[in-house]
Amino acid sequence: SLLCLIFVLELGLRLSVFRWRFFVKSGWQWNLFDCFVVGMQVFEQIMTSGFAGSSQFVNNFSVARIMRLLRLVRVLRVARVLQGISELRILVVSILSSMRALVWTMILLTLIIYTLGMYLTQLVADHVIINPDSPVNDELREHFGSMSKTMFVMFQSVTGGADWGMFCEPLMNEVSPWVAMVFAVYIAFTVLAMLNVVTGVFVESVLKSQATDRDMVMVNNARE
Repeated sequence: SLLCLIFVLELGLRLSVFRWRFFVKSGWQWNLFDCFVVGMQVFEQIMTSGFAGSSQFVNNFSVARIMRLLRLVRVLRVARVLQGISELRILVVSILSSMRALVWTMILLTLIIYTLGMYLTQLVADHVIINPDSPVNDELREHFGSMSKTMFVMFQSVTGGADWGMFCEPLMNEVSPWVAMVFAVYIAFTVLAMLNVVTGVFVESVLKSQATDRDMVMVNNARE
């Protein structure tokens, strides 16, 4: 209640100073956002006061859900902080601007994993059929028994989820040393080549977003 009162007073003082210009001056989007958040918080206080101690409120799950949603609206005020702290704003903008590169990176990695995973799964399946009494068949089935298992193992291998040597050793000892060589080439290409290139793309995206954010701040300051 105290915080709600403070927010209402702060918004009222700003409205009294800027009057109608409050909704048309630079940064009017944030002003509308403040009005929405404060309005929802006032509505929450009214609802809480109106239904306080009422058994109908306790038994009415729809009203309770609305109250929980209204409390979540308070968290939206954290977004207001982004306008005042340039480092935090640049960090968030940089992460959002790199989402496109991240999506294409995941698509490329998925294609590589799927292609090689299909090859490894088929080789392991043929080995298990030809050598049904092999002592490592259970281990091979556990890691490469299906397409989903193989793709998960390959994803773990390049992201540090597991040591790729433990997956490569049974392939080298039981299936073929050449299969282990293929797996090692996949690790080397993905970790040393593709991920380094992707890191460079992300860094370039962050630098561009920082330059864009700096230009926007200068334009807004010039308008003010």
